[in-house]
Amino acid sequence: MLLSFLSGVIHMIKKYLKDTKLWRIIRAYLRISLRLRFLNWFVQKFIYRTHDLKFSLHFASRVTHAGKLVLSKSAQNSLSHKGGCYIGGFNGVEIGEGTIIAAGVKIISANHKFDDFNKYEETRPIRIGRNCWLSANAVILPGVELGDNVIVGAGAVVSKSFPSNCVLAGVPAKVINYLQGPAEQKV
Repeated sequence: MLLSFLSGVIHMIKKYLKDTKLWRIIRAYLRISLRLRFLNWFVQKFIYRTHDLKFSLHFASRVTHAGKLVLSKSAQNSLSHKGGCYIGGFNGVEIGEGTIIAAGVKIISANHKFDDFNKYEETRPIRIGRNCWLSANAVILPGVELGDNVIVGAGAVVSKSFPSNCVLAGVPAKVINYLQGPAEQKV
């Protein structure tokens, strides 16, 4: 009797929350298994001591200067699942909504000064647009700005800025193809 009552209450709560923002937040939170979430939390807090990080980061990934990061929910979700990533946020990193990050991606926002390797050069922050895909082992270097809908091929080293709707590959990265934007798609 009590079990059926609780089941009915849970069903009513789910029905009420189904289309709300809170339910989307809960679903995003539950996508990561509890075991992985605990391991990520433990490594962040007690080994790397990244107390200022506001999202779950995979235990095999590393982030510096977390206070200078502006990451979308999709980028945070990618970083919680993908290992081997590094984001050096000294000069700032901004990643737009819908952007996904594969394993091993390196986003480096500052170079060392040549005369003193303990200091960093100040440059523009890295800006990555909406709906981009950073493939496995891609490297994004300081000052780069990528437009919306950019695909960075596996192992590419992006050392300069690129416009929207293109596919990048190579070392250094070059445009190998252009994507059709939403306004240009054939009907």
